[in-house]
Amino acid sequence: MRMIPPVVLNDEHRLCHLAMDYRRTRDPQERKQVAIEYAKVVDRLIASGAWTETPPQEDLLPEEDMPPTFWPYWAKEAERIAKEAPIQFEPAAVVSFPDRETEKRAIGKLIGRFSGRIERSGRHTLPADAIEFLRQVGLPFTVLEELSNRNGSPDFKA
Repeated sequence: MRMIPPVVLNDEHRLCHLAMDYRRTRDPQERKQVAIEYAKVVDRLIASGAWTETPPQEDLLPEEDMPPTFWPYWAKEAERIAKEAPIQFEPAAVVSFPDRETEKRAIGKLIGRFSGRIERSGRHTLPADAIEFLRQVGLPFTVLEELSNRNGSPDFKA
């Protein structure tokens, strides 16, 4: 089992608190200061080389205030992980979400829990357990295409 350095754990925890501080205030100046501190912590985590888990959705700032280094880092990290050990999953359906905000929330909840294929087009291929999870948490989505399993039958009830 890979040990995570304490400084990484502390900085990951710091991101959580900074996101809470950001949401707690409506003052644009305070939010700007929190975003600057958040960016410093993200850069420190990236520089550590030991940051391997994306923060949960609730620990992120709004897109316009996320550090510019955050998304490119995680795109590279996801690519590296995919090359090391490609994830195999049984796709059940192609789904879409009613709007971009719902899509972001859903992806934030799915990442780290389920395998699947997320596409820029908004058409996402998910396994049956991920679809069931979305239903349980109450996030709206539309099944665009049902995919059958090896037996030729759908893996879930539409």
